[in-house]
Amino acid sequence: ERARLFGTAISTGLIDIVLAQEVERPAEPVVERWLEHRFDVAFAIGPEGAPVGLNGVADRVDLLPGRRLRVIDYKSGRAPEVRRALQVAVYAMCAQESLRARDRQSWTVQEAAYVALGDPKRTLAAVVDADAPDAKREETLADARARLHEVLDGIARGECPARPHEERWCRYCAYSSICRKDYIEDE
Repeated sequence: ERARLFGTAISTGLIDIVLAQEVERPAEPVVERWLEHRFDVAFAIGPEGAPVGLNGVADRVDLLPGRRLRVIDYKSGRAPEVRRALQVAVYAMCAQESLRARDRQSWTVQEAAYVALGDPKRTLAAVVDADAPDAKREETLADARARLHEVLDGIARGECPARPHEERWCRYCAYSSICRKDYIEDE
């Protein structure tokens, strides 16, 4: 664990990766930082603002000046495909809603991204890009909200087909012994 965290003479440690990401981004003060922040209540990101019970843990939420926020999710492997990724965008929407309730003011999502610690390139994969215009960032969040609604509507109808984006993930799934993926492929 120590070698993985701090590195060795022949490998880079996780701390170096995280610090390199920090150095590469523009210097900006962080007003408040939430680490391992738990979201486990109902959020009004459902259809027509209907409460949706969600729970998860955002690795990092930075509150920036001007009521802006940045959400970073660290992945031990590679970052998910940005066009399909929902997790960090949903965390950003949950953080927005939590902050609106706390401060009675709206907050803007400045950035929502993954840092892939296991990727040799060690790049930051932005779902909501900090350099994009405000309208584009809002459009990205609206798209994520629409995709989340599609998933929620399917669950409500009882439609929960097994459809991993990459079949290799099935090897690590805790539910592989009861999954109907094999039967669905045959149909």
